[in-house]
Amino acid sequence: MKIDSKYIIFQRVLFSVALTAFVLAIYGWWHVLPADGTKWLQVFIRSLLFFVGEGVQKTYESSSMTLKIAELLALLCTFSAVIWAFIALSLKQFSGWRTAHLKQHLVIIGFSEVAKSLLIAEKKTNQAVVVIDSKHSQSNEDFCALHHQVFYIVGDVTDSVLLTAAAVTKARRIIIATDKDSFNLRILTHIRTAMSQTTPYKETIKAYLKIECHVFWREIAQSDLLQRTKDGVEVIPFNLSVMAARHFIWHYPLYSYADLQDQQRIHCVLLGHNAYAESLIEKVLSSCPYKNFERPYFTLLVTDAVAAEKSYRNKYPEIHRLKLLKFIEHHVDTDRLSNSLLKEVQQIAPVTALFIFANDNDAALRQTINIRNELLRNSHRSPPIFIQMSHTEGVQHLIALPDKVKQMQDLRIPYGVCDDVCSLDMLEGELEELAEQFHINYTNFQKSQDKPNSVSSSVDWRDLSETHRESNRRAVDHIPAKLATAGCYRTQNFKLISPKSFVLTDTKEQLELLSELE
Repeated sequence: MKIDSKYIIFQRVLFSVALTAFVLAIYGWWHVLPADGTKWLQVFIRSLLFFVGEGVQKTYESSSMTLKIAELLALLCTFSAVIWAFIALSLKQFSGWRTAHLKQHLVIIGFSEVAKSLLIAEKKTNQAVVVIDSKHSQSNEDFCALHHQVFYIVGDVTDSVLLTAAAVTKARRIIIATDKDSFNLRILTHIRTAMSQTTPYKETIKAYLKIECHVFWREIAQSDLLQRTKDGVEVIPFNLSVMAARHFIWHYPLYSYADLQDQQRIHCVLLGHNAYAESLIEKVLSSCPYKNFERPYFTLLVTDAVAAEKSYRNKYPEIHRLKLLKFIEHHVDTDRLSNSLLKEVQQIAPVTALFIFANDNDAALRQTINIRNELLRNSHRSPPIFIQMSHTEGVQHLIALPDKVKQMQDLRIPYGVCDDVCSLDMLEGELEELAEQFHINYTNFQKSQDKPNSVSSSVDWRDLSETHRESNRRAVDHIPAKLATAGCYRTQNFKLISPKSFVLTDTKEQLELLSELE
């Protein structure tokens, strides 16, 4: 039973006893006091005075058992309320003191679905977590109360007093995940200021900065806009749509799906267009070159094809020049997948996978059902369907994962689910370690060849710009496709560690092919 539920029960019992005492006091005084014009007032006042310990002498002079019981219950209520208030205040003070003296803990700023998923994932390590919320929410507080060593604090996160109360300067990691990018950057500035005013720090704190706007994220990833390390704080920006695409690449190999269907290229059909769709296109193009396949192709069914193509041409000119995207005007909610539309899509190449991107789960599921029915009505074989969803609670019966179905056409897989994407393992786990190792190997190779140091080769990973980090991450994300090209596959939940005697390939043809993919 939680503390707050005990408190509610205690309140109800205390109120019941107090009401009983008050009723008994009124009844007793009514029969004891003489009748006059102020009797009602006297009865009411004397009954109330029981709760502050007054009227004892009159009670015993009257020899009324009712009044004695009423007085006992009233004093018991008053004493219990005082003791409970003292305990609650003491516990609050102790909790605040304990939070302020935490060390090497995790601080999560901004309570959202992202924060909840990160909190659930991090609690598997039994690490202390401090959650800072801008406005009090009973549901958020209850959620934190369900987990051991999770402390819930409410207040202005830009206030130095609150930062001290959360022991931010003593934390191991900080996750800044409010819904506004500008506010996240402002919080980062205040944390760095707090760090600069403390005694010399022993180790650098990692601050994971959520960037929601995809355009802003691309600007950060392609420039040195954000200073990496300053005042003992190492900033690591992250974007949910990019994390979703990366998670997808490592769990669902589109090149294998295409190969199994005897296709010569990956052809993805995207219904709807948003930041998640853009991140997927970028990641598939950079991470899915495979064997002698042609470059992946994308057909986008959008409401306004002209505007969408123009926007994409402005934001991604390098991808647009490759002519690997086709925009078709289609109103997902109202238009049907006619035979003519399906034939137009299939003219380029057989469809490898179908993606549905919508702003909410209900719309995505509704479109999934409609599209599947349309494909069956037109006697078309359904490709695997990937559905953008923030969560899967309550809709598990509509999902068909690879281990639950026998045919690829029955696959209905959620894409971008917070619980799958939002974890520190995605931010600093095996994949990030591999990217760092790639950088170290490149640096060592440059030094061994006596080549002039470039900007990236002369900087440690901690101080490396996001641009060069992303370059190493793209190289890491291409590993599964290269392994598959050589006939090797990575089993899920197994690390990419091979024995020293392992040889990826020793045939000249495969070496040439891998060199071309590189």
